[in-house]
Amino acid sequence: MIKIFLSVILLMMLYAPIFAQSSTIHIIVSVLPQKNIVERIGGDFVKVEVLVPKGKSPEIYEPNITQMKTIQNARIFFGVGMPFELKWHQRFLNINPQLNYLNLAESALPLHEHDSHDHRHNPHVWLSLTQIENQITQITRQLSVLDPSHKAIYESNQKQFLQEILTLKQSIQNVFDTPNTQKKFLVYHPAFEYFAQEFGLEELSIEHDGKELKGADLSKLIQDIRLYGLKVIFIQPQFSKQRVQMLAKELNMRIIELDPLQDLWLDSMQTYTCQIAFSLSEKESQACIKQYFKAQQ
Repeated sequence: MIKIFLSVILLMMLYAPIFAQSSTIHIIVSVLPQKNIVERIGGDFVKVEVLVPKGKSPEIYEPNITQMKTIQNARIFFGVGMPFELKWHQRFLNINPQLNYLNLAESALPLHEHDSHDHRHNPHVWLSLTQIENQITQITRQLSVLDPSHKAIYESNQKQFLQEILTLKQSIQNVFDTPNTQKKFLVYHPAFEYFAQEFGLEELSIEHDGKELKGADLSKLIQDIRLYGLKVIFIQPQFSKQRVQMLAKELNMRIIELDPLQDLWLDSMQTYTCQIAFSLSEKESQACIKQYFKAQQ
């Protein structure tokens, strides 16, 4: 009897890693910031793979062959409505018919065009604190359905994360309430529209609907840049700086990288705030972060 018992214990020890691995929820996400957000909720019970590699633009990305195995093993795909998601969704299902796809941007509130009544969506929903709250709720709900035994943990993580976001939102507002902070800013690609709308800012962009402004539209932009006294062009590292060098030289503007695809979501929101509010590089923003965010923790 003792030998049988010891044999059972030995088998459990040998196969424990396999059992643990099988209980992990395999998830794929489109962009790097989503990985951190999902892991904040799922903790050790999720394994998250990112489709768009660091440094690549999600607007033009296409999954490669080596990622097909990842897709084959995944149970859910949290998307944000990037063009490649819609294009490749059916192909993903052909590889993995059991794969659930949830577009977290579908429930996002529409953006308002400046000086217009038009409404539209932007896939950069992770750059909105309000939208993130809704996404966290959806992620928590989905993980709880897939793994009900850890529902209480997911909900506890959700509660803590939402509290941190509430504090972050107030801190960001405090920054932009500070006198002499920038309320208008210029970017190459319009990724920060939700962020701008949420905190009463105005994002001007050189690119619109995937095309650079030309003719009268570009002339109007240059006029606004001079009117508002803007001194910085923010460009994502996923785009070449050569695209804005001519304009920067003509208007004597500084070119600064502003990366919307950083991995640590909460820290990155602090960085974006300081960069935009005070026209700083990521390195230069550290003192601002320490003053407005770290001191309150």
